[in-house]
Amino acid sequence: MSIETIISNPQSSLLYHPETGVVHHQFSQFVFGNQFRTTLMAGVDLMRERGACKWLSDDRGNSSLSKDDQEWAQGGWAPAAKAAGWKYWAVVMPANIIGHMNVEKWAAMSRADGVTAMLFSEPEAAMAWLEAQEEPLAAAG
Repeated sequence: MSIETIISNPQSSLLYHPETGVVHHQFSQFVFGNQFRTTLMAGVDLMRERGACKWLSDDRGNSSLSKDDQEWAQGGWAPAAKAAGWKYWAVVMPANIIGHMNVEKWAAMSRADGVTAMLFSEPEAAMAWLEAQEEPLAAAG
C-alpha cells in the first residue's frame, strides 16, 4: 500500500493512506503550540480534500497538552475535523501516564460527539481496526 508524506520533521509527521482513506499523524516527541496545530489542521484539510473520515493518532511520543492546546483542540480542531467528515478515530496511547489520561478523556468526548474512537497500544492494531471500518471515501470537494 502506498503512503503519502504530507509533513515530516523530527517532532511530528502527517501521512495519508490513499487506499484506505486514513489520515495518520505521528508525534515522536512532545509537540505543542504552532507545530501541534499545523499538523492537525493539515490533517483536517486532507480529510476535506480527499473525502476521508478515518484518523490514526500515533501519540506514543507525545505527553499531555497545554491548557491552550487543549482548548484549541476542543474548540477548533475537533469541530473542524467533524465538519470535514471525521467518523473513526484510532489512538495509539502515549507512554506518559498523564498523556494517557488526557487521551482517554478526549476519546470519551469524541464518542459523545458521534466519533467512533478506539484506544490501542500498537499502531498496527490501530490501523487494522480503521481498515476494517467499511466506510467508502466520499467524493472530494
